[in-house]
Amino acid sequence: MQIDIKRLLKVALPITLSLVLAFVLGNQSGGNSNLANPQSLTFSATGYSQVVPDAIKLSVTATVIKKSSALALSDLAKTADQVREVLTANQVSTDDFSSTNLSLIPEYSYGLNGVRSFIGYRASQNFEITLKDSDNAGVVIDKLVAAGRDNLQIGSISSYLLDPSAAIEAARADAMKQAKAKAQSYAQLADLKLGRILTINESSDQSPQPMMLAKSDSGAGTSFDMGTQKLSVTTVISWELK
Repeated sequence: MQIDIKRLLKVALPITLSLVLAFVLGNQSGGNSNLANPQSLTFSATGYSQVVPDAIKLSVTATVIKKSSALALSDLAKTADQVREVLTANQVSTDDFSSTNLSLIPEYSYGLNGVRSFIGYRASQNFEITLKDSDNAGVVIDKLVAAGRDNLQIGSISSYLLDPSAAIEAARADAMKQAKAKAQSYAQLADLKLGRILTINESSDQSPQPMMLAKSDSGAGTSFDMGTQKLSVTTVISWELK
């Protein structure tokens, strides 16, 4: 049997060239993909900073119970005005306190036999107050309680930082330092180097710290131990690997 070499080459050569071309294009495509999606390493870290708070947030509620709704609202308005007068007299800006809720509901008592008896109308108003002078906060609170008497209740009190920007920056630097140290350690173990930063994401926590009212044994008035407040910043950072 005689093989026609010329005819065989005419058929095989185009097929071979096609395979070579497909291989080259495939490698080029893969190379572009790696450039668009480089190897990366991602780490998260939480940084902290501790500071002494310099302000106090206070939540108070004025409440009265009267036989009629008109009387309840009237007496509530008097107590609310007393709260405002104390705050204004102690240089608390109107920007630093606000009314957050006003309610008027009927109040009942229930006997052993299940019979309901009408007591009166309960009128309530909530105030959120910021005391920027923490050294004078105890005095202000004592005056509020004296003015409102049994009609005023303190719902919550917490310390916070008026300007947390410097503390947050310190926590951010701490988080970045930790994340970078981890990334460099792993890159070295893999015989690689860190390249440029690809992405950075951040979340922070600067929640006010709850406090307890402390009455002095000497009768000098309410005082506070401000303590320290911990602020945190969590970063998630991706580096290119080389």
